[in-house]
Amino acid sequence: MHLFCLEVKRMLKSQRTLILLAIAFVLSLGTAYLPIAFESINQPNPDGSKTMLDGIAAIEYKRELYATVNGEVTPERVSDALETYQNLVNKYGPIEGEFFPLLVNIEQIVPIRPLLKALP
Repeated sequence: MHLFCLEVKRMLKSQRTLILLAIAFVLSLGTAYLPIAFESINQPNPDGSKTMLDGIAAIEYKRELYATVNGEVTPERVSDALETYQNLVNKYGPIEGEFFPLLVNIEQIVPIRPLLKALP
């Protein structure tokens, strides 16, 4: 162990190693920031309008939405999610269509989306 510590100490004395460590640290901070920077979601307001949430606020809002489906994935939960999805599509039409209400999409489809993605 003593020999290992001496080798690490010798490596850290090199200017090239310190520069590479600094570059690696900056790049790791950048890659940690990117997922936060590109996260966004629309939040419906009580008056029917929508607010665009970005960054940490969007992540927190999605965490609240997904709290209803967190946990073990069972066949019953997946079939319930699929039944909910099919009922809403039969009632309002395709999700991508212009007649599908945003509030219904965000409150009922977004929380079950991870379960629906597991179907294939």
